[in-house]
Amino acid sequence: MNNTAITYLKFISNQIGQGIPLVDFHIHTNWTDGIHSVQEMYDAACELNLKCILFSEHARKSSISWFRSFTSEVRALPKKPCRALVGVETRVIDFNGNIEIDNDIISLCDLVIGSVHRFPGKEGVPLQFNEVSQNEALEIEFKLAEKLLDNPSVEILGHPMGMCYSKYGITIPDSKMYQLIEKAKIKGIAFEVNSKYSADPLKYVKMCRNIGALISLGSDAHSKKEVGNIINVCKE
Repeated sequence: MNNTAITYLKFISNQIGQGIPLVDFHIHTNWTDGIHSVQEMYDAACELNLKCILFSEHARKSSISWFRSFTSEVRALPKKPCRALVGVETRVIDFNGNIEIDNDIISLCDLVIGSVHRFPGKEGVPLQFNEVSQNEALEIEFKLAEKLLDNPSVEILGHPMGMCYSKYGITIPDSKMYQLIEKAKIKGIAFEVNSKYSADPLKYVKMCRNIGALISLGSDAHSKKEVGNIINVCKE
């Protein structure tokens, strides 16, 4: 994590006590599964008067073939009125907290988001969601998120318990979220409050503030119209 990234994460966490800061730290473009380009997403952020955004493309080890070009495109953006940071969202691949990328990509990034996207199965083949019951899913995702917090390369825990919420419609027990937030604080990792994968983002903002954990605000935006959604949700 570089000094700029640390500064912005601390700014988010400190500023929230005075109002929701104008940032969005989870944005995808047409480099992966987003609809619009880096420039289009940046322009949308500027129109909303956002002060800082994180482009967080999905990546694997093999993605280095295009990730350098993506990084160069983001770095070429103006630093004002909105600062654009280079990030990556990578999934956990096992119960040891290992992630899908290596140092070649990590070294290019300002911030690394580690997320649970699939549940590991036998011989590395992910389980289908319909193979896992609600109770099993709750325990599996919690264990995977906990292990991500042990990975020294992870700097933001992406959409915590988001698969259980989005794929199973589970109401996440506050006790589980408190445990993850407590561990995130101890590890110095930012806990992401995500507008797409949470029923009550503002509640998690308050939990993080009560515990004193670093907070990252993200819309998981895949189109221009989704940029900044996290700000609107937290204001409601």
